[in-house]
Amino acid sequence: MSARTTLVTSGFALLLTCTTAARSADTWSTPYSGVRHLYRTTSDPLRIHALVVDLCAPGISLRATSSSERKRTVSSFGTLVGAEAAINGDFFSYSSYATTGLSIGNGDRWTDTQDSSWSVMAAFGPQMAVFSPASEVVSSPPSWMNDVVSGHPEIVRDGAAITSYDCSGHFCQRHPRTAAGFSRNRRTLTLAVVDGRTTVSIGVTLAQLASLMVDLGAHDALNLDGGGSTTMWIKSDGVVNAPSDGSQRVVANHLAIQAGGGGMPGSCAEDPEEAVFLDPASTTTDIDGDGKADVCERAAAGFRCHLSDGASLGTGIDGPELSDATGWNGADNYGTLRMGDVTGDGLADVCARANAGMRCWPSTGSGFGAAVTGPEWSDAAGWNDITHYGSIRLVDVTGDGLDDLCARGADGLVCHASTGSGFGGAMAGPTWTDASGWGGIDHYGTIRFGDLDADGKADVCARAAKGIVCALSTGTGFGGVFDGPAWSDA
Repeated sequence: MSARTTLVTSGFALLLTCTTAARSADTWSTPYSGVRHLYRTTSDPLRIHALVVDLCAPGISLRATSSSERKRTVSSFGTLVGAEAAINGDFFSYSSYATTGLSIGNGDRWTDTQDSSWSVMAAFGPQMAVFSPASEVVSSPPSWMNDVVSGHPEIVRDGAAITSYDCSGHFCQRHPRTAAGFSRNRRTLTLAVVDGRTTVSIGVTLAQLASLMVDLGAHDALNLDGGGSTTMWIKSDGVVNAPSDGSQRVVANHLAIQAGGGGMPGSCAEDPEEAVFLDPASTTTDIDGDGKADVCERAAAGFRCHLSDGASLGTGIDGPELSDATGWNGADNYGTLRMGDVTGDGLADVCARANAGMRCWPSTGSGFGAAVTGPEWSDAAGWNDITHYGSIRLVDVTGDGLDDLCARGADGLVCHASTGSGFGGAMAGPTWTDASGWGGIDHYGTIRFGDLDADGKADVCARAAKGIVCALSTGTGFGGVFDGPAWSDA
């Protein structure tokens, strides 16, 4: 299949036959740790194979095709890169074997491919697994994108199957299909193939493929090349489906799962909400200074707090308009919400990272004041990378009773001291840089602050490859570096 077709939206859902509505028989197996294989037969009849991959399981990583590795069968590519499973990838040109969307494999971007307004991407990198819809054109892929497979169109969006398509092409006909989808937290990848064009498996439409992916747990999913290209290979079993050409087709690119060993997973996406809840990134939530912790949240309409009276949560206080409509529904924004006393008046203020940098809103006790500009931790400076924004903390490193802003950037840990009405210049901390390996969640995800020497200033510790390391705050920087327990990679 090589047709380019535009998705048509409508205000109503068509009643289409759903693959999961037919009587089915499911057989599950676990060929490799972190990888589950489903073989499903239905009365349509259909034969379906799916791989449900735990991206956070030890040793799991993804590998897409580099430019020099193009033009291979799925099994050939899987064997070439030492993978345990693989599927076919994007639509492509038979003359050049260039894909119709952006392709990157093992850090190698195909120079004859690019993203477009109709192409959808699944992108993988260190601690990153991203679904990029057609509405978000990636002209210059960020450096973390090591492996990218594209397709079209998007078939599942926000947990709902897309049911309306332009039927002038093949989208509304039953054919062999291949799809890839992510769970909501991007920690589970689902790959599916449906055989077609035979008496034992008649294939599915895109609407039916979308319903299948939702049934398998996908929150977002894309259609990959289908027809004779549809192939799934598992190292222990060989090609598990029945390609409609009678044998494997030579295709442009592929997506492979490497699951043969232990160690850190390659693309385990950190859940920003989990990072906030598991780590004391906020120092206080007492909005009105009465000694009782209040409850605050960000909803679609913005930020809001409810005051505690000791027995219940009553009075509601509207905070800054951190709404979906103003762009705060991105994890690199809402995932940075922190609360602490940056003005020293005993009231909990709220800070968060906007696209242009940090902003703080001081509490008045009955509301929140105008935004105070903080450090320029902007998208342009690379702070929309979870390995950086995930480490933002409000802590008092100067010992003056005001909470300061600290975080780990590409060049290491940095803090900006609160002045009570703004923030001062950068105070350099330990050189826990990306270049020295601190971009891994097993390192940056362990950064913790506390007063180790009882001098009233917050010190910092984290786990390096050799074990725990700590640095003492001097009030104007960090010194006194020493080793802690040898909780090493080894």
